[in-house]
Amino acid sequence: SDQDEEETTNEGEMDVEKRQEKDDQEDDENDIFIPGVGPIAMHASNRDDPLLEIKDDGEDSDAEDYFIRPDDNLIVAAHVEDDTSSLEVYIYNDKEGYLYVHHDILMLHMPLCLTWLDYDTNNSNTVNYVAVGSMEGAIEIFDVDLVDQMEPMHTFAKKSQKKKSKSSKNSSKKANKSSEGHDAAVLDLTWNKLVRQIFASS
Repeated sequence: SDQDEEETTNEGEMDVEKRQEKDDQEDDENDIFIPGVGPIAMHASNRDDPLLEIKDDGEDSDAEDYFIRPDDNLIVAAHVEDDTSSLEVYIYNDKEGYLYVHHDILMLHMPLCLTWLDYDTNNSNTVNYVAVGSMEGAIEIFDVDLVDQMEPMHTFAKKSQKKKSKSSKNSSKKANKSSEGHDAAVLDLTWNKLVRQIFASS
């Protein structure tokens, strides 16, 4: 009947009006009105903004910075500033044209020299180590692939000798000659690529 059709049409129009009112309310909640500028749309994240082409991938970009690609090169450099010393591990890619600090390793002593080595007596796989010579006469071995390491994997240094009686002076001198490490600063290091378990220091 005509009356039923009119009621259905009126109900449909009311539903449309309610939906429009609801949409207007939601728009009012999301929009901020600034005098002289008009409404400004606010979004919970950049992904929800249809006008932004570049989305904010905060966590993804951080993960990408830590990822080392097959054509990347690692450069290890000693860095000294005031009383703080560190090793900085750079990522360099000539093809892509970027160079940045991937991570750094804090040092207790001022580094003077370093050499790279890929040999570990306890590991049959190829490793990525750096040996560092310092002012203190110590040689420290670090794993370049580890991030946030607090101390070296191994240290070659003279053990401190406690004061002994006169009768034991000669024996302590002999012990010092055979102990690991240098009496003074380590000025140079080199790794033997043929006899891989040997590196020389001066």
